[in-house]
Amino acid sequence: FESVIISAHPTYQDYKERKMEKIRYLKERNLITFDPLIRKYMFNKMRVIKDFDFSPITRKLLYMDRW
Repeated sequence: FESVIISAHPTYQDYKERKMEKIRYLKERNLITFDPLIRKYMFNKMRVIKDFDFSPITRKLLYMDRW
């Protein structure tokens, strides 16, 4: 079983607290047996290589293209 969790936090401290809450939740319910691989991407270090617009496909997937 694999998953991806995407989240954004206003501060690094907030990120650390939420990360620990998520890991604790998963461990308490025996949903994970080892600490997950966590990768951090800082907004201030990001560069836009190609600007993608996912709104058309999102609308289609959510059946919002009729509006």
